[in-house]
Amino acid sequence: MNTPLFSASSHDREVVATDQLTMDSRFSDEAADVRASVQRLKACKRELIAVYGKSEDGRAAAQVAATLLPLAALWGVAALALRGGYPAVIVVLLPLMSLFLLRVFALMHECGHRSLFRSSRLNRIFGFVFGVVSESPRVSWRPQLLRR
Repeated sequence: MNTPLFSASSHDREVVATDQLTMDSRFSDEAADVRASVQRLKACKRELIAVYGKSEDGRAAAQVAATLLPLAALWGVAALALRGGYPAVIVVLLPLMSLFLLRVFALMHECGHRSLFRSSRLNRIFGFVFGVVSESPRVSWRPQLLRR
């Protein structure tokens, strides 16, 4: 004999159906919230691109100064620390210097895309300088950047 282990009454089926509708509406509300959040993020992205998507020489010069001047200062402190017999200071300076060198490389990359400065000439000049500082020859990878 095949007797069901559980026999649902009509009341039980109504409760299950009501719970399912409640869950469906909750999920659709959450999906609507997610869609609204995505739309807000897209609008925010468009605003950021409108402000920062164009090259500005003044902002680029500030980026260059905010990168190269602290890096030069860190190199100077490192040289003084070594000369003064404080090699332990280098342990603190190396991570900071590495971060600024990473920034130098990022700015060089932007110069390769001709997007840091409005002038192509300034992008070439500073791309070369950044390549020397980061010891990464800009000439070897620049053609590949322009193809992207």
